[in-house]
Amino acid sequence: MKKIIRIAAFALVAALMLCSFAGCKSKDDTAVSTENEYSASSSVQMTDAQAESLANSMTVKLYYPTSDKTGLVTESVLLEYTSKEKKTSKLVMSIIDNLISGPKNTASAGNLFPDGTEVESVKIQGGCAKISFNRTFGEKLNLSKEETALLVQSITNTATEVKDIDTVKIVCAGDEMGALSNGFDMNASFTRDQATVKGTAAETSADAYDDPYDEKYYMDVPLE
Repeated sequence: MKKIIRIAAFALVAALMLCSFAGCKSKDDTAVSTENEYSASSSVQMTDAQAESLANSMTVKLYYPTSDKTGLVTESVLLEYTSKEKKTSKLVMSIIDNLISGPKNTASAGNLFPDGTEVESVKIQGGCAKISFNRTFGEKLNLSKEETALLVQSITNTATEVKDIDTVKIVCAGDEMGALSNGFDMNASFTRDQATVKGTAAETSADAYDDPYDEKYYMDVPLE
């Protein structure tokens, strides 16, 4: 009798242990299943402010001379606009205004615009953007030929980021600037050149730098 009781007791303990293990396993599986079911499908998440900015905003890539003036680096900025500013010429004007303001990351990017430079107008015709700067730009432009070429390329690459713009002409107060004293011909029509681009300002900087306007958060706007 005692033997039977011992065997029954042993069987009961074994059954309890088996149920205990099975119960734990089932609970873990349920937890994993729930976690997978409600986990985010992407690691990229958008804040409310970023989502709201989509309505009237676009990211624009600006091209700046490197700090050592051997090429160009890019920075992305958030450009906000109104419905009245959707015309291509007005957007280009706003983009170049942002370029004139200078880079956020001054560790790896520089600004060759003379102080007081402003954009007076932008006219788009046949894929060419004619950008007219104020007289201050022409009067204070005192760069070497190589520096001038870099400045012109930064303007050209930035402007041609806009759809349907292939070339850029640069004038001063509506007038052609001709050949500068350094030998650079400002009367030419300038085209895009990616060979001078070394990367983003963040990639080429020795300092930690966070671009708040990452391109994955924003969308382009259809231009008129």
